[in-house]
Amino acid sequence: MASLRPAIALLFLSSCFSPPVEAPKTTVEATTTVQTGQNIKDEVDLLFLVDDSGSMAPKQEALKQRFPALIAMIEGFATQGHKASYHIGVVTSDLGAPGIACGSNLGGKLQQRGLAKSNTPGCVGPVGKPYIDYDQRSGVDNFSSTGQTLEQTFSCMASVVDPDGTAGGHTGCGFESQLEAVYRALHDPIPENAGFLRPDALLAVVWITDEDDCSVDPTSDLFGSNPAYGPLDSYRCAQFGIVCDGMLLPSTPQASFGHCAPATPADGGKLTNLDKYVHFFTDPMSAGGLKADPSDVILAAITAPKDPVATVSASGNQLCGSGVSTCTNVAHSCVAPDDAAFFGDPSQRLSYVVEKASSHQLTSICDEDYTAALQGVGAQIRTHLSPSCLKAPIADVLHPDCTVEDVTAGGVPTSIPFCGSNGGAAPCWRLCNADDPTNAAGCTPAELIALAECSQVCNPHDHTYQVVAIDIERGGAPVKPDTTAHVACNTIAIANEDPDAACR
Repeated sequence: MASLRPAIALLFLSSCFSPPVEAPKTTVEATTTVQTGQNIKDEVDLLFLVDDSGSMAPKQEALKQRFPALIAMIEGFATQGHKASYHIGVVTSDLGAPGIACGSNLGGKLQQRGLAKSNTPGCVGPVGKPYIDYDQRSGVDNFSSTGQTLEQTFSCMASVVDPDGTAGGHTGCGFESQLEAVYRALHDPIPENAGFLRPDALLAVVWITDEDDCSVDPTSDLFGSNPAYGPLDSYRCAQFGIVCDGMLLPSTPQASFGHCAPATPADGGKLTNLDKYVHFFTDPMSAGGLKADPSDVILAAITAPKDPVATVSASGNQLCGSGVSTCTNVAHSCVAPDDAAFFGDPSQRLSYVVEKASSHQLTSICDEDYTAALQGVGAQIRTHLSPSCLKAPIADVLHPDCTVEDVTAGGVPTSIPFCGSNGGAAPCWRLCNADDPTNAAGCTPAELIALAECSQVCNPHDHTYQVVAIDIERGGAPVKPDTTAHVACNTIAIANEDPDAACR
């Protein structure tokens, strides 16, 4: 049985019908179309990029404390009929820096156990793989044999910053490569990462970082001794990564800037062109992207707001580098009012890439409590595991007038018949109706539970509410990559400005 899938529903209020809907069998006034991908049904790959620079210790702890909120949602999905197989991995922003010694250059490898306090006795990573493998469908996992919960295992993996150095800890390179590290983790043939990314799985990437991306090409000279680049400190990333009012940031402090954006090579930018990452996440595999269907990618970041942008005067070796008394630094774009340890610098580059994904979320690193952020990621995942809800009423739910087609990129659409007209032989489609006590369509209990995701719509003909969704019975047959189900149903147009008026 194929699981019910997410949908983007569009209601065209017109007096005519649009192809491919056939001549109506019922009295109707409009057409509702639903398009829903059919490739990903019950597999989710969830990758966390945890910035491992020294300032991240309190944010890392906040992530670990609030991670159970996300797990609670995932477990809730299962009880509501959305069991799935989850891969959960952690990478860090440490790729070193070309030409200098910086950090440990972890190379985008999945971290089976964080390199800091998680090395203390009693804290272990997942067994046999550098990522959590948790299959709700079979009940099999690779962490419970250690005596740890999923949450405890993730905490060990995500402990990538040692706040006091007492456990032989590690601090990553301060020139963070948040985008490139994720790119390598998902793109490069890294032996340690084998098996994490599945071609037919939904992918969600979550960045947790308090500085903007500073990814550079391996041949970059940005971190060399060229005096034109100023002191060897993190300001080089902002100065040659952000353009405001058409110019790169200056070497002297300035209270504010306007019209800021990521710097391109044409602007004089020295960081990796963001087109590389945008195309990777948003193009189809046939055009060099990561997924056959780019809508199977969710990008989220817990980071600082991209604005305001300002520069300030700083001092000390920690900010300005060895042997430099004063320097220019980018000002924080947010600071938590109750805890100054929760701060972040303008995230122009990372935010730009995240916002290009069709499913994306940006929340503040300065919020202190990341519960809402992680629950938001869960909600994004849920929408990809939810039913194809119809957003307008159907005149006769026992005899719905719909056409359903599988459409594969570059292929000819394939018609799928109504289960009520072909004896239920797969593949066929049915209309699941939450208000039918007899379940005439023969929907499974899991599918009926999933209807809780659908909003009720008012039928003005009989003055009742409907909660209905299209389900496609696949009979276990595989679906070709990059396939979308196109659904068009004859529905009742709601002319009244108050769509619920007829049902009150």
